[in-house]
Amino acid sequence: MALNTIVRENIHMLTKKLGLSAFESKAYSCFFIKARCLTAKEVSRYTGIPLGRVYDVMSSLESKGLIRVDRLSNPIRYILNNPKQSLTILLNRKKEKMLRELEEDESLIEELSMYYDVELSNDNDDKNAEWHIYDVTYTTTSFYDSILPAMVRCSSREVIIVGNNLIGTLSSNFLKEVIRGINRSVRFMGVTSIDSVKTFLALSSDEMLEKKSSIVKILQACNGSNMVEIKVSTNLNVTPFGIFDRTRVGFAIPSPLTGEYIVMIDTNKRSVVDEFYTIFEDIWKTSEYLDFNALL
Repeated sequence: MALNTIVRENIHMLTKKLGLSAFESKAYSCFFIKARCLTAKEVSRYTGIPLGRVYDVMSSLESKGLIRVDRLSNPIRYILNNPKQSLTILLNRKKEKMLRELEEDESLIEELSMYYDVELSNDNDDKNAEWHIYDVTYTTTSFYDSILPAMVRCSSREVIIVGNNLIGTLSSNFLKEVIRGINRSVRFMGVTSIDSVKTFLALSSDEMLEKKSSIVKILQACNGSNMVEIKVSTNLNVTPFGIFDRTRVGFAIPSPLTGEYIVMIDTNKRSVVDEFYTIFEDIWKTSEYLDFNALL
């Protein structure tokens, strides 16, 4: 097999994996087989790519860092960059993308592994309501990183969250879904305890900086609107719960021995949703607004 053929096939195989188009791969091969510096007409002649398309292809290869352009020459010349450096950069970008996708897949698997679906019916009435159980005995962090964000993701109008340590639960995944919710006009209302605020103010400098960064991102997403309202209660003695679009409620169940939360249940049973919403209204009326800016 001729050397040029081997080079061409290797480049085609590699560039395809790195996301280059067929024309981009052909044009890139030219710099290895013909010359390290080529004009647009030369690329068109060697590859059969129409001259009108060559300029777009060269622009794309330049944006990917595979070639550079000498615009002072006449005609303009395209020069091959060091392939070890330029292709390694592209490969690292692909690795980063794959890692992000794998992390998202792992998050979905985590949700499914903790999801005990005991759905009885699609009818949203008290007789045939849906019940879902999540085991949070040993996975409290996963609950805030995956289950709660998933419930926020499925909401389209309003999310209500009540909990003693609401500020402390601002995980990156939860924050991401809150910001996405704000962008699709979902309103967020929350109530936390005064102790939660005191705990926040007592955090170490690094922890404080991370939480403040989360608050700033939320304020930026709100852009001056009241899409997020948080109140503080001096007497918050209820199990943590969330109400989603006023059609579902999720609430935590503590162990009778340790007091630690072991199970989280969510349901669309109307009477249960209404009961928790009434509890929320009573708490909301007696709580004071939290000024986010005071925490920054």
